[in-house]
Amino acid sequence: MLVLLIYVKRYKLKGGYKMEVTERHSGKAVASMVLGIIGLIAWFIPLFGMPITIVGLVLGIKGKSSSKKGMAIAGIVMCIIGLVATLINASIGAYLGATGQL
Repeated sequence: MLVLLIYVKRYKLKGGYKMEVTERHSGKAVASMVLGIIGLIAWFIPLFGMPITIVGLVLGIKGKSSSKKGMAIAGIVMCIIGLVATLINASIGAYLGATGQL
């Protein structure tokens, strides 16, 4: 699911070419944003909303060092909103279930 982009730079030397490989991990930022969007929908069912938003939050934090920092921050914000909504929904459901009002 995560995309790892590899950029190859070539430098011409006297004896031939030297290749240097640099990696850009922008897939974590994109995955965080996608999971944030899904988490905003999945908070209705805490069993699905909680893991989705937590994974998206972790990927967003790790993706902040990538080239798509804005996407990572957007994913973090959406995941936090989804996580708070999921926790509120789970708390209300647990209260209603414990008092027999459900």
